Amino acid sequence: MMMEGSGLSCSYNPLASVYDLIQKEYQPERWADYIAAINQRFGRGHTDGDGQDGKPLMADLGCGTGRFCMAMAERGYDTIGIDLSPAMLEKAQQTWLTEKKPVCPSDCADPLFIRQDITRFELFGTVDLMVSLLDTLNHITYKPDLKRLFRLSANYLNPGGLFIFDLATEHHLHRVLGNQVFYDDQQSYTLLWQNTYLKHRKVSISDLVLFTADQEMETYRDQKGTPVPADSDTPPRYTRHELQIIERYYSRQDIETIIEPLPLTLIACYNPFSTKKAEKNAQRHFYVLQRLTSE
Repeated sequence: MMMEGSGLSCSYNPLASVYDLIQKEYQPERWADYIAAINQRFGRGHTDGDGQDGKPLMADLGCGTGRFCMAMAERGYDTIGIDLSPAMLEKAQQTWLTEKKPVCPSDCADPLFIRQDITRFELFGTVDLMVSLLDTLNHITYKPDLKRLFRLSANYLNPGGLFIFDLATEHHLHRVLGNQVFYDDQQSYTLLWQNTYLKHRKVSISDLVLFTADQEMETYRDQKGTPVPADSDTPPRYTRHELQIIERYYSRQDIETIIEPLPLTLIACYNPFSTKKAEKNAQRHFYVLQRLTSE
């Protein structure tokens, strides 16, 4: 889950150091292949993009630790990542410089990471492709904020450009997450997660307690206060964080109603990683909107 939306402060900063570990099943390369294929089929493709040397320019709303931006950069896109959390953006920049850039082709442009609220974002110009992935838009629970985001996406998309996003379905929020407790215990973190689904409001509330290992400390102290080297058998110290994540279910009708007055049209709604028509029992749906050439 990408955790972003109007009104959020930096409350998700503690997740930055372990976010990629928590999202271990997420495969940004697979997502990038899928999104790039959709863009090639319906969008502006790689023709006369607004990026450097005519590359297609993409904006990722709620980019988190930026791995999708990096995967798209490897596929010939100039990328802009927007997120509210400075810790997430710092992690993204660090990952790019230390892990990805050294192995990327020489013509691979550096992603531009910007700290902004995605419901009030501003760009320097238009883009050829816009995305918002990993149920980021479900985290925007105040509908006027979501409406503003779509207005901005229409404003900053080139004619013919696509806005591709996925939404968690009610099946996922109600049946998969539901009213359950989840537990994930790893060496670098422990995550306790109690979920509640309010069916009458179409809202899912996740109360998280996260313990992260303190990797920065060079030494620890025993019970007598004596410094002990960090590479000894002494277990690390952990920092406790408490977070609450709220998601709202939006139906296809909700999306169609929101975009109806805008120069956007819904051209496809798919099951995950396919071109098969979205089914009710899927855990997420991929929406493909296109910016109309005339308003």
